[in-house]
Amino acid sequence: MNSAELMGTRPVPAPTIDWLEKADVMKALGVREHVLNELIADGLFPEGVTFGKRELRWQWEDVAYFLLHQKVASRLKVSATEAEPEANTRRPKQS
Repeated sequence: MNSAELMGTRPVPAPTIDWLEKADVMKALGVREHVLNELIADGLFPEGVTFGKRELRWQWEDVAYFLLHQKVASRLKVSATEAEPEANTRRPKQS
């Protein structure tokens, strides 16, 4: 029995291609072109790599990481106030 079987996990097969075209990325994310462009402009999604003069491509790992991050982030219940203590709760430095 290998370690994956012991842990109850299974490997995820990689796509047969390393680079995804913009249409493939939009389909995988379930968004339209303007939404993908906004995600890139806001720094929430990686910029594509230029192939030739105008072709943008993304590594499938980047797309998979983004989707996984979105899924995990939606499950987190920590609010911003719980993540960072308020300024008035800190003790003043003692001299």
